[in-house]
Amino acid sequence: MTEAEQREAWAKPRLELSVWWCEDPYCDCRQAQVVRLTPGARFPWTSRELLWSGTFFTDGEGEGLAAAELRAEAARRGVTLEETVGYSPYAVVPEP
Repeated sequence: MTEAEQREAWAKPRLELSVWWCEDPYCDCRQAQVVRLTPGARFPWTSRELLWSGTFFTDGEGEGLAAAELRAEAARRGVTLEETVGYSPYAVVPEP
């Protein structure tokens, strides 16, 4: 992707649907989130606004539960998530 294409994509508001993870194997916190990404003050900065969040899970209890909540919210919004083996579902789509 060229820089011009990156700038064009950056300039459009979009939604990111993902499962947040704290990256600490001890507590293993996870939470499904929908975030609005809008262009920041200058390229490539981006402003992030939390629009929706699922249940906050800790101690490894939420690995599949957070993903299930995200799938349900994505279906409600009419968004198809990328499903990659070994990773949480994920999508970045244009804001409606």
